[in-house]
Amino acid sequence: MSLFLIIVTLSVVTLSNPAFAKAKKGAEKPAAAVLADVKEVNLHVEKVGEIIHWLPDTIEVTRGEKVKFVLTNNFEGPIDVHGFSIPILKLLDQVKRGTPKTIEVTIPADLKPGEYPIICQIHPKHAQSKLIVK
Repeated sequence: MSLFLIIVTLSVVTLSNPAFAKAKKGAEKPAAAVLADVKEVNLHVEKVGEIIHWLPDTIEVTRGEKVKFVLTNNFEGPIDVHGFSIPILKLLDQVKRGTPKTIEVTIPADLKPGEYPIICQIHPKHAQSKLIVK
């Protein structure tokens, strides 16, 4: 019985200790907070006039930021694949019509701020978009 009393007393003292509560709180990171650390950028293929683009045509990111590109190609036409490339980040992929693709990358902390092209490496005549790094 006395062992039970000691265990209960220690539990109450430990749980009521603010330092323990703070340490426990810091050790657990809610799923929403983890998701908040990643910037989600949704891009889609669209024809404007006679030119095909990734839209939005300007994306702003910050050095060191984690970015999740969600790419959608629902463009109806003779071409069922659209390229997606950001050469400065060494990203090179293809997006099939009706099959979204997700690419996650961390913008290098040492990348020089500026504008970098987002291109379709398959169809060079398609309009370029811009990645603006701050």
